[in-house]
Amino acid sequence: MNILLTGFMGSGKSTIGKLIAQHFNYTFIETDVLIEQSEKNTISEVFKTKGEDYFRRKETEVLHHLKLVQNSVIATGGGMPCFHSNMDIINSIGLSVWLDVNEKELIARLEKDSNNRPKISEFTSVEKTVLELLPQRKPYYQKSKIRVNNSTFNEALSAIESFMQKD
Repeated sequence: MNILLTGFMGSGKSTIGKLIAQHFNYTFIETDVLIEQSEKNTISEVFKTKGEDYFRRKETEVLHHLKLVQNSVIATGGGMPCFHSNMDIINSIGLSVWLDVNEKELIARLEKDSNNRPKISEFTSVEKTVLELLPQRKPYYQKSKIRVNNSTFNEALSAIESFMQKD
């Protein structure tokens, strides 16, 4: 079974995803890294040179390729679930886990690491980005099979293991 992590930028998908992959001895995959490798460019540059519509189509393309992988933890891009039918595809690939982090914590995390996040540059501040984008994206994240509040590795692992035991 695959585990796909969804959530807003800064929610810990990459950090927690690597730890979960190690725990289960799974492969760790970041969709943004796959796009960067395919495009031979950073996400920020893809946004700048080819636009967001192109990038969102690439995300969907990557998801379709990921239908072929097994025993992987996949960290999705923060906006990936919100476009096309991506959330349905995510749920068809494996166990979707929403790393739900409150606005205040997201702002604090993103203030430290906002340079390589193209969506932040569209707003006047990190705070404005979170307060405007998060409410738009939550309805998509809520379609995840599991929700983990104020995401930590232990909370995420516990929720995933509980779900697997029920299944």
